[in-house]
Amino acid sequence: LAPLPLAQNVTGRRGQLDSILITTTPGADLAEVREKVTAAVHGRAIVADPSLRAARAGDGVKLMNFMALMGAVVALVVGAFLIYTTMTMAIAQRRPVISMLRAIGGRRVTIVRDMLAEAAILGLIGGTIGSGLGILLGRLAIGRLPPAVTQGLEARVEYWLPGYAMPAALVATALTSVAASAMAARQVYKVSPIEALAPVGVSQADVVPRWLRIASGAGAVAVFAVAVVAIVGRGGSVAFVAIAALFCAQIALGFALAGPIVSATAAVARRFGSPGALAAATIERAPRRVWATVMTVLIAVVTTVVITGTNNDMIRSARDIFSPVAEADVWVSANPPDSYPTDPLPQGLSATVAAVPGVADVVEGAYGFAVVGGTRVMLDGVSPGSADSLYRALDEQTRNQLLAGRGVVLSQNLGTSLGVRVGDELELQTPHGPRRTAVLALVPYFSTVIGTIGMDLDQMRAWFDRPAATTLQITAAAGADPTTVLAGVRRVAPAPNYVYDGQAALVGREAPLRQSMLIANAVLIIVVLGAAVALLNTLTLSILERRREIGVLR
Repeated sequence: LAPLPLAQNVTGRRGQLDSILITTTPGADLAEVREKVTAAVHGRAIVADPSLRAARAGDGVKLMNFMALMGAVVALVVGAFLIYTTMTMAIAQRRPVISMLRAIGGRRVTIVRDMLAEAAILGLIGGTIGSGLGILLGRLAIGRLPPAVTQGLEARVEYWLPGYAMPAALVATALTSVAASAMAARQVYKVSPIEALAPVGVSQADVVPRWLRIASGAGAVAVFAVAVVAIVGRGGSVAFVAIAALFCAQIALGFALAGPIVSATAAVARRFGSPGALAAATIERAPRRVWATVMTVLIAVVTTVVITGTNNDMIRSARDIFSPVAEADVWVSANPPDSYPTDPLPQGLSATVAAVPGVADVVEGAYGFAVVGGTRVMLDGVSPGSADSLYRALDEQTRNQLLAGRGVVLSQNLGTSLGVRVGDELELQTPHGPRRTAVLALVPYFSTVIGTIGMDLDQMRAWFDRPAATTLQITAAAGADPTTVLAGVRRVAPAPNYVYDGQAALVGREAPLRQSMLIANAVLIIVVLGAAVALLNTLTLSILERRREIGVLR
Protein backbone atom coordinates (compact mmCIF):
# COMPACT_ATOMS: atom_id res chain seq x y z
CA LEU A 1 0.00 0.00 0.00
CA ALA A 2 1.51 3.32 -1.05
CA PRO A 3 0.47 6.79 -2.25
CA LEU A 4 -0.35 6.69 -5.97
CA PRO A 5 2.65 8.76 -7.21
CA LEU A 6 5.08 6.63 -5.20
CA ALA A 7 3.49 3.39 -6.50
CA GLN A 8 3.76 4.66 -10.08
CA ASN A 9 7.44 5.60 -9.61
CA VAL A 10 8.36 2.28 -7.94
CA THR A 11 6.75 0.23 -10.73
CA GLY A 12 8.07 2.43 -13.53
CA ARG A 13 4.57 3.34 -14.68
CA ARG A 14 4.38 7.10 -14.25
CA GLY A 15 1.00 8.53 -15.20
CA GLN A 16 -0.59 5.09 -15.66
CA LEU A 17 -3.66 3.81 -13.82
CA ASP A 18 -5.09 0.32 -13.43
CA SER A 19 -8.53 1.38 -12.30
CA ILE A 20 -10.71 4.34 -11.35
CA LEU A 21 -13.37 3.82 -8.69
CA ILE A 22 -16.32 6.19 -9.05
CA THR A 23 -18.80 7.21 -6.36
CA THR A 24 -22.02 8.88 -7.55
CA THR A 25 -23.69 11.83 -5.90
CA PRO A 26 -26.90 11.19 -3.92
CA GLY A 27 -29.90 10.81 -6.21
CA ALA A 28 -27.84 10.40 -9.40
CA ASP A 29 -29.12 8.03 -12.08
CA LEU A 30 -26.57 5.20 -12.08
CA ALA A 31 -27.41 4.09 -15.64
CA GLU A 32 -26.97 7.64 -16.95
CA VAL A 33 -23.65 8.07 -15.13
CA ARG A 34 -22.39 4.76 -16.53
CA GLU A 35 -23.42 5.78 -20.05
CA LYS A 36 -21.61 9.11 -19.83
CA VAL A 37 -18.47 7.54 -18.30
CA THR A 38 -18.45 4.95 -21.10
CA ALA A 39 -18.55 7.74 -23.66
CA ALA A 40 -15.81 9.62 -21.84
CA VAL A 41 -13.29 6.76 -21.87
CA HIS A 42 -13.69 6.26 -25.66
CA GLY A 43 -13.23 2.50 -25.44
CA ARG A 44 -9.93 2.79 -23.60
CA ALA A 45 -11.22 0.98 -20.53
CA ILE A 46 -14.04 -1.23 -19.29
CA VAL A 47 -16.89 0.49 -17.45
CA ALA A 48 -18.66 -1.97 -15.18
CA ASP A 49 -19.79 -2.70 -11.64
CA PRO A 50 -17.05 -3.58 -9.12
CA SER A 51 -18.49 -7.11 -9.00
CA LEU A 52 -16.89 -7.69 -12.42
CA ARG A 53 -13.59 -8.29 -10.64
CA ALA A 54 -15.16 -11.05 -8.57
CA ALA A 55 -16.57 -12.63 -11.72
CA ARG A 56 -13.14 -12.49 -13.38
CA ALA A 57 -11.61 -14.07 -10.28
CA GLY A 58 -14.05 -16.96 -10.75
CA ASP A 59 -12.83 -17.46 -14.31
CA GLY A 60 -9.31 -18.14 -13.07
CA VAL A 61 -10.30 -21.06 -10.84
CA LYS A 62 -12.84 -22.74 -13.12
CA LEU A 63 -10.57 -25.74 -13.67
CA MET A 64 -10.13 -26.44 -9.96
CA ASN A 65 -13.79 -25.65 -9.27
CA PHE A 66 -14.85 -28.18 -11.92
CA MET A 67 -12.51 -30.84 -10.53
CA ALA A 68 -13.68 -30.28 -6.96
CA LEU A 69 -17.37 -30.50 -7.89
CA MET A 70 -16.72 -33.56 -10.04
CA GLY A 71 -14.94 -35.21 -7.15
CA ALA A 72 -17.82 -34.42 -4.82
CA VAL A 73 -20.37 -35.92 -7.21
CA VAL A 74 -18.29 -39.07 -7.77
CA ALA A 75 -17.81 -39.50 -4.03
CA LEU A 76 -21.55 -39.01 -3.45
CA VAL A 77 -22.56 -41.56 -6.11
CA VAL A 78 -20.01 -44.12 -4.92
CA GLY A 79 -20.97 -43.47 -1.32
CA ALA A 80 -24.66 -44.00 -2.08
CA PHE A 81 -23.91 -47.33 -3.75
CA LEU A 82 -21.74 -48.47 -0.84
CA ILE A 83 -24.48 -47.50 1.63
CA TYR A 84 -26.98 -49.46 -0.45
CA THR A 85 -24.82 -52.58 -0.50
CA THR A 86 -24.05 -52.30 3.22
CA MET A 87 -27.74 -51.95 4.13
CA THR A 88 -28.64 -54.80 1.78
CA MET A 89 -26.17 -57.06 3.54
CA ALA A 90 -27.34 -55.84 6.94
CA ILE A 91 -31.00 -56.60 6.10
CA ALA A 92 -30.03 -60.04 4.80
CA GLN A 93 -28.17 -60.69 8.05
CA ARG A 94 -31.18 -59.52 10.09
CA ARG A 95 -33.73 -61.48 8.09
CA PRO A 96 -34.41 -64.03 10.87
CA VAL A 97 -35.00 -61.19 13.33
CA ILE A 98 -37.28 -59.39 10.87
CA SER A 99 -39.23 -62.59 10.25
CA MET A 100 -39.59 -63.19 13.97
CA LEU A 101 -40.86 -59.64 14.48
CA ARG A 102 -43.38 -60.23 11.70
CA ALA A 103 -44.45 -63.50 13.30
CA ILE A 104 -45.27 -61.82 16.62
CA GLY A 105 -47.29 -59.07 14.95
CA GLY A 106 -44.72 -56.47 13.96
CA ARG A 107 -45.77 -54.19 11.10
CA ARG A 108 -43.54 -53.89 8.05
CA VAL A 109 -44.00 -50.11 8.02
CA THR A 110 -42.63 -49.87 11.55
CA ILE A 111 -39.62 -52.06 10.74
CA VAL A 112 -38.78 -50.07 7.61
CA ARG A 113 -39.25 -46.77 9.42
CA ASP A 114 -36.83 -47.82 12.14
CA MET A 115 -34.26 -48.88 9.53
CA LEU A 116 -34.52 -45.56 7.71
CA ALA A 117 -34.22 -43.68 11.00
CA GLU A 118 -31.10 -45.70 11.75
CA ALA A 119 -29.69 -44.83 8.31
CA ALA A 120 -30.48 -41.13 8.79
CA ILE A 121 -28.71 -41.06 12.17
CA LEU A 122 -25.66 -42.83 10.75
CA GLY A 123 -25.69 -40.40 7.81
CA LEU A 124 -25.75 -37.40 10.15
CA ILE A 125 -22.89 -38.83 12.21
CA GLY A 126 -20.86 -39.53 9.08
CA GLY A 127 -21.72 -36.11 7.64
CA THR A 128 -20.59 -34.37 10.84
CA ILE A 129 -17.25 -36.19 10.88
CA GLY A 130 -16.83 -35.65 7.14
CA SER A 131 -17.62 -31.93 7.41
CA GLY A 132 -14.97 -31.49 10.08
CA LEU A 133 -12.39 -33.26 7.95
CA GLY A 134 -13.55 -31.26 4.92
CA ILE A 135 -12.96 -27.95 6.71
CA LEU A 136 -9.46 -29.05 7.70
CA LEU A 137 -8.60 -30.26 4.19
CA GLY A 138 -10.18 -27.16 2.66
CA ARG A 139 -7.93 -24.86 4.65
CA LEU A 140 -4.90 -26.92 3.63
CA ALA A 141 -5.98 -26.90 -0.03
CA ILE A 142 -6.42 -23.10 -0.13
CA GLY A 143 -2.91 -22.69 1.23
CA ARG A 144 -1.55 -24.93 -1.56
CA LEU A 145 -3.23 -23.26 -4.53
CA PRO A 146 -0.75 -23.01 -7.45
CA PRO A 147 0.75 -19.51 -7.81
CA ALA A 148 -0.21 -19.50 -11.50
CA VAL A 149 -3.87 -19.85 -10.46
CA THR A 150 -3.89 -17.10 -7.84
CA GLN A 151 -1.53 -14.77 -9.71
CA GLY A 152 -4.15 -13.49 -12.12
CA LEU A 153 -6.85 -12.86 -9.52
CA GLU A 154 -7.63 -9.30 -8.53
CA ALA A 155 -8.51 -10.57 -5.08
CA ARG A 156 -6.91 -11.95 -1.94
CA VAL A 157 -7.51 -15.70 -1.70
CA GLU A 158 -8.73 -16.85 1.71
CA TYR A 159 -10.59 -19.85 3.07
CA TRP A 160 -14.23 -18.93 3.63
CA LEU A 161 -16.97 -21.39 4.54
CA PRO A 162 -20.54 -20.26 3.77
CA GLY A 163 -22.95 -20.58 6.68
CA TYR A 164 -25.13 -23.01 4.75
CA ALA A 165 -22.27 -25.37 3.84
CA MET A 166 -22.32 -27.68 6.87
CA PRO A 167 -26.14 -27.87 7.13
CA ALA A 168 -26.29 -28.61 3.39
CA ALA A 169 -23.66 -31.32 3.78
CA LEU A 170 -25.55 -32.90 6.69
CA VAL A 171 -28.82 -32.84 4.76
CA ALA A 172 -27.12 -34.33 1.70
CA THR A 173 -25.52 -37.17 3.65
CA ALA A 174 -28.72 -37.93 5.58
CA LEU A 175 -30.86 -37.93 2.42
CA THR A 176 -28.33 -40.05 0.53
CA SER A 177 -28.23 -42.57 3.37
CA VAL A 178 -32.02 -42.71 3.62
CA ALA A 179 -32.54 -42.99 -0.15
CA ALA A 180 -29.95 -45.75 -0.53
CA SER A 181 -31.30 -47.56 2.53
CA ALA A 182 -34.89 -47.24 1.27
CA MET A 183 -33.92 -49.09 -1.92
CA ALA A 184 -32.48 -51.88 0.20
CA ALA A 185 -35.29 -51.83 2.78
CA ARG A 186 -37.90 -52.70 0.17
CA GLN A 187 -36.83 -56.32 0.80
CA VAL A 188 -38.61 -56.16 4.15
CA TYR A 189 -41.98 -56.09 2.36
CA LYS A 190 -41.14 -59.43 0.74
CA VAL A 191 -40.07 -61.20 3.93
CA SER A 192 -42.74 -63.44 5.42
CA PRO A 193 -42.53 -65.00 8.90
CA ILE A 194 -41.77 -68.46 7.48
CA GLU A 195 -38.68 -67.12 5.70
CA ALA A 196 -36.82 -66.99 8.98
CA LEU A 197 -35.85 -70.57 8.12
CA ALA A 198 -34.80 -69.88 4.50
CA PRO A 199 -31.09 -69.45 3.73
CA VAL A 200 -29.92 -66.22 2.19
CA GLY A 201 -30.08 -66.29 -1.61
CA VAL A 202 -33.05 -68.65 -2.02
CA SER A 203 -35.69 -66.52 -0.36
CA GLN A 204 -38.41 -64.92 -2.45
CA ALA A 205 -37.05 -61.57 -1.23
CA ASP A 206 -33.82 -62.22 -3.14
CA VAL A 207 -35.54 -62.61 -6.51
CA VAL A 208 -35.44 -59.53 -8.76
CA PRO A 209 -38.07 -59.31 -11.55
CA ARG A 210 -36.66 -59.90 -15.01
CA TRP A 211 -38.38 -56.82 -16.44
CA LEU A 212 -36.66 -54.61 -13.87
CA ARG A 213 -33.20 -55.83 -14.91
CA ILE A 214 -34.00 -55.37 -18.61
CA ALA A 215 -35.31 -51.86 -18.02
CA SER A 216 -32.22 -50.97 -15.97
CA GLY A 217 -29.89 -52.27 -18.68
CA ALA A 218 -31.69 -50.42 -21.47
CA GLY A 219 -31.73 -47.21 -19.44
CA ALA A 220 -28.03 -47.54 -18.62
CA VAL A 221 -27.06 -48.01 -22.28
CA ALA A 222 -29.14 -44.97 -23.26
CA VAL A 223 -27.53 -42.85 -20.55
CA PHE A 224 -24.07 -44.01 -21.66
CA ALA A 225 -24.74 -42.94 -25.24
CA VAL A 226 -26.21 -39.54 -24.33
CA ALA A 227 -23.48 -38.84 -21.76
CA VAL A 228 -20.62 -39.62 -24.15
CA VAL A 229 -22.13 -37.36 -26.83
CA ALA A 230 -22.56 -34.58 -24.26
CA ILE A 231 -18.99 -34.88 -22.95
CA VAL A 232 -17.37 -34.93 -26.38
CA GLY A 233 -19.63 -32.39 -28.06
CA ARG A 234 -20.61 -29.87 -25.42
CA GLY A 235 -18.19 -29.73 -22.51
CA GLY A 236 -18.58 -27.30 -19.59
CA SER A 237 -21.39 -27.81 -17.08
CA VAL A 238 -23.16 -30.25 -19.43
CA ALA A 239 -20.09 -32.50 -19.35
CA PHE A 240 -20.04 -32.22 -15.56
CA VAL A 241 -23.58 -33.62 -15.32
CA ALA A 242 -22.83 -36.23 -17.98
CA ILE A 243 -19.80 -37.60 -16.13
CA ALA A 244 -21.90 -38.00 -12.98
CA ALA A 245 -24.56 -39.77 -15.06
CA LEU A 246 -21.91 -42.17 -16.38
CA PHE A 247 -21.14 -43.42 -12.89
CA CYS A 248 -24.85 -43.97 -12.19
CA ALA A 249 -25.26 -45.78 -15.52
CA GLN A 250 -22.30 -48.01 -14.67
CA ILE A 251 -24.03 -49.16 -11.48
CA ALA A 252 -27.38 -49.63 -13.27
CA LEU A 253 -25.72 -51.73 -15.99
CA GLY A 254 -24.05 -53.84 -13.32
CA PHE A 255 -27.48 -54.39 -11.72
CA ALA A 256 -28.92 -55.50 -15.07
CA LEU A 257 -26.04 -57.94 -15.63
CA ALA A 258 -26.00 -59.29 -12.08
CA GLY A 259 -26.70 -62.86 -13.24
CA PRO A 260 -23.87 -63.07 -15.79
CA ILE A 261 -21.50 -61.30 -13.37
CA VAL A 262 -22.16 -63.87 -10.62
CA SER A 263 -21.95 -66.79 -13.07
CA ALA A 264 -18.64 -65.52 -14.45
CA THR A 265 -17.29 -65.09 -10.92
CA ALA A 266 -18.25 -68.65 -9.99
CA ALA A 267 -16.73 -69.98 -13.24
CA VAL A 268 -13.44 -68.26 -12.47
CA ALA A 269 -13.48 -69.60 -8.90
CA ARG A 270 -13.89 -73.21 -10.11
CA ARG A 271 -10.57 -73.00 -11.94
CA PHE A 272 -8.71 -72.99 -8.58
CA GLY A 273 -9.16 -76.60 -7.54
CA SER A 274 -10.93 -77.77 -4.41
CA PRO A 275 -10.92 -74.39 -2.63
CA GLY A 276 -12.35 -72.90 -5.83
CA ALA A 277 -15.17 -75.44 -5.94
CA LEU A 278 -16.15 -74.53 -2.38
CA ALA A 279 -15.94 -70.82 -3.24
CA ALA A 280 -18.11 -71.34 -6.35
CA ALA A 281 -20.78 -73.07 -4.29
CA THR A 282 -20.75 -70.19 -1.80
CA ILE A 283 -20.93 -67.66 -4.65
CA GLU A 284 -23.97 -69.32 -6.20
CA ARG A 285 -25.71 -69.55 -2.84
CA ALA A 286 -25.40 -65.82 -2.08
CA PRO A 287 -25.49 -64.06 -5.48
CA ARG A 288 -26.50 -60.66 -4.13
CA ARG A 289 -23.56 -60.44 -1.77
CA VAL A 290 -21.17 -61.58 -4.50
CA TRP A 291 -22.60 -59.02 -6.92
CA ALA A 292 -22.17 -56.27 -4.35
CA THR A 293 -18.56 -57.33 -3.77
CA VAL A 294 -17.72 -57.43 -7.48
CA MET A 295 -19.39 -54.06 -8.13
CA THR A 296 -17.53 -52.50 -5.23
CA VAL A 297 -14.21 -53.67 -6.65
CA LEU A 298 -15.31 -52.57 -10.14
CA ILE A 299 -16.13 -49.04 -8.98
CA ALA A 300 -12.78 -48.73 -7.19
CA VAL A 301 -10.87 -50.00 -10.22
CA VAL A 302 -12.79 -47.84 -12.72
CA THR A 303 -12.31 -44.73 -10.58
CA THR A 304 -8.60 -45.47 -10.22
CA VAL A 305 -8.13 -46.03 -13.95
CA VAL A 306 -10.15 -42.92 -14.87
CA ILE A 307 -8.35 -40.57 -12.46
CA THR A 308 -4.80 -41.87 -12.98
CA GLY A 309 -5.34 -42.09 -16.74
CA THR A 310 -6.74 -38.56 -16.91
CA ASN A 311 -3.91 -37.20 -14.77
CA ASN A 312 -1.24 -38.87 -16.89
CA ASP A 313 -2.91 -37.76 -20.12
CA MET A 314 -3.17 -34.13 -18.99
CA ILE A 315 0.43 -34.05 -17.76
CA ARG A 316 1.67 -35.63 -20.98
CA SER A 317 -0.37 -33.21 -23.09
CA ALA A 318 0.93 -30.23 -21.11
CA ARG A 319 4.51 -31.48 -21.48
CA ASP A 320 4.05 -31.80 -25.25
CA ILE A 321 2.64 -28.27 -25.46
CA PHE A 322 5.28 -26.67 -23.24
CA SER A 323 8.30 -28.72 -24.43
CA PRO A 324 9.74 -25.88 -26.60
CA VAL A 325 10.61 -23.85 -23.47
CA ALA A 326 13.24 -26.47 -22.60
CA GLU A 327 15.15 -25.57 -25.79
CA ALA A 328 16.35 -22.26 -24.32
CA ASP A 329 19.55 -22.74 -22.33
CA VAL A 330 18.77 -20.03 -19.77
CA TRP A 331 15.64 -18.10 -18.76
CA VAL A 332 15.48 -14.85 -16.82
CA SER A 333 12.26 -13.48 -15.29
CA ALA A 334 11.09 -11.49 -12.29
CA ASN A 335 8.78 -14.37 -11.25
CA PRO A 336 9.55 -17.97 -10.18
CA PRO A 337 9.28 -20.71 -12.85
CA ASP A 338 5.88 -21.95 -11.61
CA SER A 339 4.26 -18.50 -12.05
CA TYR A 340 3.40 -16.45 -15.10
CA PRO A 341 6.30 -14.02 -15.78
CA THR A 342 4.21 -10.85 -15.74
CA ASP A 343 6.44 -8.57 -13.65
CA PRO A 344 8.78 -6.28 -15.64
CA LEU A 345 12.52 -6.87 -15.73
CA PRO A 346 14.92 -3.94 -15.19
CA GLN A 347 15.48 -1.70 -18.21
CA GLY A 348 18.70 -2.48 -20.05
CA LEU A 349 19.05 -5.98 -18.58
CA SER A 350 18.78 -7.55 -22.04
CA ALA A 351 21.92 -5.74 -23.26
CA THR A 352 23.76 -6.59 -20.03
CA VAL A 353 22.94 -10.28 -20.39
CA ALA A 354 23.94 -10.29 -24.07
CA ALA A 355 27.43 -9.17 -23.01
CA VAL A 356 27.95 -12.21 -20.76
CA PRO A 357 30.70 -14.52 -22.18
CA GLY A 358 29.20 -17.55 -23.95
CA VAL A 359 25.84 -15.91 -24.75
CA ALA A 360 24.93 -16.22 -28.43
CA ASP A 361 21.44 -14.75 -28.49
CA VAL A 362 18.91 -13.06 -26.21
CA VAL A 363 15.22 -13.03 -27.14
CA GLU A 364 12.81 -10.78 -25.25
CA GLY A 365 9.24 -11.71 -24.40
CA ALA A 366 6.45 -10.26 -22.32
CA TYR A 367 3.37 -11.53 -20.50
CA GLY A 368 0.56 -9.48 -19.02
CA PHE A 369 -3.08 -9.67 -18.04
CA ALA A 370 -5.80 -7.88 -19.98
CA VAL A 371 -9.57 -7.98 -20.34
CA VAL A 372 -11.14 -8.92 -23.68
CA GLY A 373 -14.91 -9.11 -24.06
CA GLY A 374 -15.30 -8.92 -20.30
CA THR A 375 -13.00 -11.96 -19.85
CA ARG A 376 -9.61 -11.78 -18.16
CA VAL A 377 -6.95 -13.20 -20.48
CA MET A 378 -3.19 -13.56 -20.69
CA LEU A 379 -1.32 -11.51 -23.30
CA ASP A 380 1.77 -13.23 -24.70
CA GLY A 381 4.15 -10.96 -26.62
CA VAL A 382 6.68 -12.85 -28.78
CA SER A 383 9.79 -11.95 -30.79
CA PRO A 384 11.57 -13.73 -33.69
CA GLY A 385 13.33 -16.89 -32.55
CA SER A 386 11.19 -17.21 -29.42
CA ALA A 387 10.91 -20.56 -27.63
CA ASP A 388 7.41 -19.58 -26.49
CA SER A 389 5.04 -22.60 -26.60
CA LEU A 390 2.17 -20.72 -28.24
CA TYR A 391 4.48 -19.31 -30.90
CA ARG A 392 6.12 -22.68 -31.62
CA ALA A 393 2.70 -24.31 -32.14
CA LEU A 394 2.18 -22.18 -35.27
CA ASP A 395 3.29 -22.97 -38.81
CA GLU A 396 5.93 -20.77 -40.47
CA GLN A 397 3.44 -18.69 -42.47
CA THR A 398 1.31 -17.88 -39.42
CA ARG A 399 4.45 -16.98 -37.42
CA ASN A 400 5.49 -14.48 -40.08
CA GLN A 401 2.01 -12.93 -40.15
CA LEU A 402 2.01 -12.69 -36.35
CA LEU A 403 5.43 -11.02 -36.20
CA ALA A 404 4.35 -8.62 -38.97
CA GLY A 405 1.45 -7.46 -36.78
CA ARG A 406 -1.25 -8.71 -39.16
CA GLY A 407 -3.23 -10.42 -36.43
CA VAL A 408 -3.19 -12.39 -33.19
CA VAL A 409 -3.48 -16.06 -32.25
CA LEU A 410 -5.83 -17.35 -29.56
CA SER A 411 -5.89 -20.48 -27.43
CA GLN A 412 -8.77 -22.72 -28.48
CA ASN A 413 -10.66 -22.38 -25.21
CA LEU A 414 -10.57 -18.58 -25.48
CA GLY A 415 -11.80 -18.71 -29.08
CA THR A 416 -14.72 -20.88 -27.94
CA SER A 417 -15.45 -18.54 -25.02
CA LEU A 418 -15.44 -15.43 -27.24
CA GLY A 419 -17.25 -17.16 -30.12
CA VAL A 420 -14.61 -16.31 -32.76
CA ARG A 421 -13.04 -18.42 -35.49
CA VAL A 422 -9.96 -18.14 -37.71
CA GLY A 423 -10.37 -15.15 -40.04
CA ASP A 424 -12.77 -13.28 -37.74
CA GLU A 425 -11.96 -9.84 -36.40
CA LEU A 426 -11.39 -9.43 -32.67
CA GLU A 427 -11.73 -6.13 -30.85
CA LEU A 428 -9.21 -5.50 -28.08
CA GLN A 429 -9.72 -2.73 -25.53
CA THR A 430 -6.40 -0.93 -25.03
CA PRO A 431 -5.28 2.24 -23.23
CA HIS A 432 -5.35 3.90 -26.67
CA GLY A 433 -8.91 2.85 -27.45
CA PRO A 434 -10.37 -0.15 -29.28
CA ARG A 435 -8.06 -1.98 -31.69
CA ARG A 436 -9.45 -4.43 -34.23
CA THR A 437 -7.26 -7.26 -35.47
CA ALA A 438 -7.63 -10.55 -37.33
CA VAL A 439 -7.61 -13.97 -35.66
CA LEU A 440 -4.81 -15.89 -37.42
CA ALA A 441 -5.11 -19.22 -35.62
CA LEU A 442 -6.74 -21.08 -32.72
CA VAL A 443 -4.10 -23.13 -30.90
CA PRO A 444 -4.60 -26.06 -28.48
CA TYR A 445 -2.93 -24.57 -25.44
CA PHE A 446 -3.28 -25.25 -21.73
CA SER A 447 -3.78 -22.25 -19.47
CA THR A 448 -4.94 -21.98 -15.88
CA VAL A 449 -6.61 -18.68 -16.74
CA ILE A 450 -9.50 -18.60 -19.18
CA GLY A 451 -7.30 -18.16 -22.27
CA THR A 452 -4.23 -16.69 -23.93
CA ILE A 453 -3.71 -14.22 -26.79
CA GLY A 454 -0.39 -14.33 -28.64
CA MET A 455 0.78 -11.22 -30.48
CA ASP A 456 3.92 -9.49 -31.71
CA LEU A 457 5.94 -8.03 -28.83
CA ASP A 458 6.31 -4.58 -30.43
CA GLN A 459 2.58 -4.47 -31.14
CA MET A 460 1.82 -5.41 -27.54
CA ARG A 461 4.11 -2.64 -26.31
CA ALA A 462 2.49 -0.05 -28.55
CA TRP A 463 -1.12 -1.01 -27.84
CA PHE A 464 -0.91 -1.73 -24.11
CA ASP A 465 1.85 0.67 -22.96
CA ARG A 466 4.07 -2.10 -21.61
CA PRO A 467 7.62 -1.26 -22.73
CA ALA A 468 9.48 -3.61 -20.38
CA ALA A 469 10.28 -7.24 -21.16
CA THR A 470 9.17 -9.82 -18.59
CA THR A 471 11.25 -12.76 -19.88
CA LEU A 472 14.65 -13.22 -21.50
CA GLN A 473 15.37 -16.42 -23.44
CA ILE A 474 19.11 -16.98 -23.71
CA THR A 475 20.90 -19.32 -26.12
CA ALA A 476 24.47 -20.34 -25.36
CA ALA A 477 27.09 -20.01 -28.07
CA ALA A 478 28.36 -23.12 -29.85
CA GLY A 479 30.90 -24.87 -27.64
CA ALA A 480 29.98 -22.85 -24.55
CA ASP A 481 29.05 -24.72 -21.36
CA PRO A 482 25.37 -23.95 -20.54
CA THR A 483 26.09 -24.31 -16.81
CA THR A 484 28.84 -21.68 -17.03
CA VAL A 485 26.55 -19.39 -19.02
CA LEU A 486 23.82 -19.87 -16.41
CA ALA A 487 26.22 -18.87 -13.62
CA GLY A 488 27.37 -15.81 -15.62
CA VAL A 489 23.81 -14.65 -16.24
CA ARG A 490 22.96 -15.15 -12.58
CA ARG A 491 25.82 -12.80 -11.61
CA VAL A 492 24.51 -9.96 -13.80
CA ALA A 493 20.83 -10.60 -12.96
CA PRO A 494 20.87 -11.23 -9.20
CA ALA A 495 17.83 -11.62 -6.91
CA PRO A 496 15.03 -10.69 -6.88
CA ASN A 497 15.28 -11.83 -10.51
CA TYR A 498 15.03 -15.56 -11.22
CA VAL A 499 17.58 -17.30 -13.46
CA TYR A 500 16.98 -20.96 -14.38
CA ASP A 501 17.59 -23.43 -17.20
CA GLY A 502 15.15 -24.71 -19.81
CA GLN A 503 14.32 -27.92 -17.94
CA ALA A 504 13.39 -25.94 -14.82
CA ALA A 505 11.18 -23.74 -17.01
CA LEU A 506 9.37 -26.83 -18.34
CA VAL A 507 8.86 -28.22 -14.84
CA GLY A 508 7.54 -24.83 -13.75
CA ARG A 509 5.01 -24.75 -16.60
CA GLU A 510 3.73 -28.19 -15.54
CA ALA A 511 3.65 -27.37 -11.81
CA PRO A 512 0.21 -25.68 -11.69
CA LEU A 513 -1.39 -28.64 -13.45
CA ARG A 514 0.32 -31.16 -11.18
CA GLN A 515 -0.83 -29.21 -8.13
CA SER A 516 -4.37 -29.07 -9.51
CA MET A 517 -4.31 -32.89 -9.77
CA LEU A 518 -4.14 -33.10 -5.96
CA ILE A 519 -7.93 -32.73 -5.88
CA ALA A 520 -8.40 -35.69 -8.20
CA ASN A 521 -5.96 -37.75 -6.15
CA ALA A 522 -7.90 -36.90 -2.99
CA VAL A 523 -11.08 -38.21 -4.64
CA LEU A 524 -9.23 -41.39 -5.61
CA ILE A 525 -8.18 -41.95 -1.99
CA ILE A 526 -11.74 -41.37 -0.76
CA VAL A 527 -13.21 -43.87 -3.23
CA VAL A 528 -10.57 -46.54 -2.59
CA LEU A 529 -10.93 -46.24 1.20
CA GLY A 530 -14.73 -46.38 0.90
CA ALA A 531 -14.50 -49.47 -1.29
CA ALA A 532 -12.13 -51.09 1.20
CA VAL A 533 -14.62 -50.53 4.02
CA ALA A 534 -17.43 -51.93 1.86
CA LEU A 535 -15.37 -55.04 1.07
CA LEU A 536 -14.66 -55.47 4.76
CA ASN A 537 -18.42 -55.35 5.42
CA THR A 538 -19.41 -57.82 2.70
CA LEU A 539 -16.63 -60.32 3.44
CA THR A 540 -17.33 -60.15 7.19
CA LEU A 541 -21.00 -60.88 6.52
CA SER A 542 -19.95 -63.73 4.25
CA ILE A 543 -17.99 -65.33 7.09
CA LEU A 544 -20.85 -64.75 9.54
CA GLU A 545 -23.28 -66.52 7.22
CA ARG A 546 -20.89 -69.45 6.84
CA ARG A 547 -20.10 -69.79 10.53
CA ARG A 548 -21.94 -73.14 10.78
CA GLU A 549 -20.07 -74.50 7.77
CA ILE A 550 -16.76 -73.38 9.21
CA GLY A 551 -17.66 -75.03 12.52
CA VAL A 552 -18.53 -78.33 10.80
CA LEU A 553 -15.27 -78.22 8.84
CA ARG A 554 -13.35 -77.67 12.08
